[in-house]
Order: sequence, then C-alpha cells, then structure tokens
Amino acid sequence: MSVTQDWERKNEELRAARDELSEAKSRIENIISSMADTLLVINADLVIGAVNRSLLTLLGYTEEELLQESPSKIFGEELAQGSIMETLYCQGSVRDVETSYLAKHGEQIPMSLSGSLMMDEHGGIQGLVCVAHDIRERKRIEEERRQMHEKMMETSRRLGMADVATSVLHNVGNVLNSINVSVGIMSTTLRQSLVGDVRKISDLLAAHKDDLNTYLTEDKKGKQIPGYLAQLSEHLLKEHQVTLQELESLNASAEHVRQCVAMQQGMVKAGGLQEPVALIDLVEQALTINKAHREQLAVDVIREFSDVPEVVVDKHQTLQILVNLVRNSLQAMQATDRRLLTVRILLSAHEPNMVELQVSDTGVGIAQSNLTRIFSQGFTTKKDGHGFGLHSGALLAKNMGGALTVTSAGVGCGATFHLTLPTEVPEKP
Repeated sequence: MSVTQDWERKNEELRAARDELSEAKSRIENIISSMADTLLVINADLVIGAVNRSLLTLLGYTEEELLQESPSKIFGEELAQGSIMETLYCQGSVRDVETSYLAKHGEQIPMSLSGSLMMDEHGGIQGLVCVAHDIRERKRIEEERRQMHEKMMETSRRLGMADVATSVLHNVGNVLNSINVSVGIMSTTLRQSLVGDVRKISDLLAAHKDDLNTYLTEDKKGKQIPGYLAQLSEHLLKEHQVTLQELESLNASAEHVRQCVAMQQGMVKAGGLQEPVALIDLVEQALTINKAHREQLAVDVIREFSDVPEVVVDKHQTLQILVNLVRNSLQAMQATDRRLLTVRILLSAHEPNMVELQVSDTGVGIAQSNLTRIFSQGFTTKKDGHGFGLHSGALLAKNMGGALTVTSAGVGCGATFHLTLPTEVPEKP
C-alpha cells in the first residue's frame, strides 16, 4: 500500500469516526431535547452549562438567556446556596427532593429534583446534572385532598355534634318527664296536706287558753286533740319525707340537665387542641349522654378501669368517638335478650405509650366479611344509618396518633371496639 493510499484510508476512517461522533452527539441532543423532564447542567465554575427544551418552555427563557448565567437565576439566591447543593457536593447525589424553580415572570414552580455530580477520570468535579419535573399538578391534588380531608373532619365534627345533641335532647326530655312527675306528686301532696288542721287546732287551743287544762281533759272535742296531734304529726312527717324525696329527685334531674348542656356546649367548641385528659372522665360523660337510651333498654354497664396515665388528645373529638361507640353498642343490643355493656381502660399490650379503651357489647355481632369494611365511608348495616360515624371516628383517632379497630366472633356473638390513644404528643411525620 502506498503512502497516498494509507493517507486516504486514515482520512476515511477519521471521517467515519467524525460522522459517527456527530451522529451520536445529534442523537444525545435529540434525546435531551425530547425529555419531558427538565435538564440543567451546572459547570464546575458554577455557571449554567446546558439546558433542554423542557426547561426553557417551563421557565419562559431562551437558551441564550440562561447559558453562562448563575444557577441563582433558576433556583433563587437562597436555594442556589442552600441545603440541596450542599447535599449534592457532600453526598454526590440527591433523589426526588422537593424544591422550586424561578420562572422568568417570577412564579415559583414546585419541582421534584434528582441530581448528581459529574466527575472526570481523576475524580475531579466537572459539574452538576439536575433532572427535575413540574409537580404543580401533584401539589394541586394534594391541596384538594387536604381541603377535602378538612371538610370531612368538619362534617364529622358537625355530625358528631348533631348525634350528641340528639342524645342530649333525648336525655333532657326524659328528665323533664321525671321533673313533671315529681312536681305532680308534690302538688298533690300539698293540696291534700293536713297542715291546715294545725291551724284549726291552734285556733281551738287559743280559744280555750284560759281553761286549757280543763278543755283538754274534760271537753269531748278537747280530749281528742292530743291523740289527733300524734296522728297529724306522723302524717305531716310522711308528707315532709315525700316532699324532700321529690325535691332531691328534682335536684338530681336539674343537675343531670346541667351536665348534659355543659357537655353539649363543650362539643360546640372547635377543638384541635391536644391536651392531657383523664380518659375515665370522658367515658363517664359518654355514658351520661347515652343514659336515657341505656335506661330505656335496661342495659347493665360493667366498668373495668385500670390505673393508666392521662391520654394526650383532643377531648372534644375523643368524646365524639366515645359517644358514637356507646350508642352503636346500645343499638346493637336492641334485639337481644342479654344486654351487657363492658367498658375497659388498660395500657396497650402491643404499643408503648398508648392506652387502650375497649367497648364490648352482647349485641348482634359483626359478620366476618364486614370486619374489614365497617370503617369505610358510607358503609352501614342500619336502615337509618349514614355510614359516617365509625369512618370519621377512625380518621379522628388516626389524626390524634391512635387507632380504632374492631373484633367480633361473628353474627350473634357481640363485638368489641378497641380505641388506642397516645399518652404523649405524637410526632408529626
């Protein structure tokens, strides 16, 4: 082969390599340009070295407006010098970090960014490669979910208030009936009272005050007065006892109304504050609110309260959960002969710093197929149920760092609801 031929061959190989390199470069540029995600390359001297079409379209810049500019034009001064860059330089990469890009017109666009260092063969830093995608839609959906969750919690609170108000009105109605009965008894007692005879005897004695001894020992009517006074005294004593008993009943009824109204007023408060609360007090309030229903069904209540620390909860929301659990148990026992409600408070056997409340009934029980659905929104087995009470109760418990679950051996075997609540303020994720 001549020198000329060898030279031509080498030139041909060089042209082929150059064409191949140009084709590869064009293909890479096309890939970068076609990426849906944004691409940002920051050189070692901390200026923008490359961008792709997606980034330019998103931020409203031309390529010339960004190349060789400071990254702060995209990240802002604070972010350009912030923790993301520090992490990149220290760890070599970041993945799916939430940040924001600054558009040309000033909008802060939320982004999910992944990036890594570019290194040369000697381990020197050549720059940074950042790939990110716009998460405005995700943020919008998250905000909608947050607002929907808040609305659901508010709806739950209002439904809980309505349920409690219904129970309170039922209680107050029964108490007013008792008050009417007591007032009727006292009214009848006073109308039929013999206290007027005391005045008649007093008048007789006053009329014979000058010969009182003779009148009481020799006069036909006068001799009857001592015996009649003894009988009258006994009768008036009984009247007094009846009146006192009914007054005590009235006082107890008025106190019960006061307690119901006070609890209802407590439920009206917005809540949201988690504070140390004695769970026993809330249980007793829930039982009091459901008192009329309990007495109507003649339900026996067993209290098994262990010595436990206070729970850190929103007491209004917790009372709402308890009122609903007790009411559900009472409703479950309407069609059963044996009606026993057992309320237990104990330390959780499975979770530290948690107290467990158990509400057990001897009601109709829960089918195994429904155990996983009973806390779903809209699920109910009652003709007049709205399927929101247990669902909202589970959500409220979760928001307070606890949980609401249920166990049942099946239909006809009763059920036990388990409410676990924290004894410390739960850490926010």
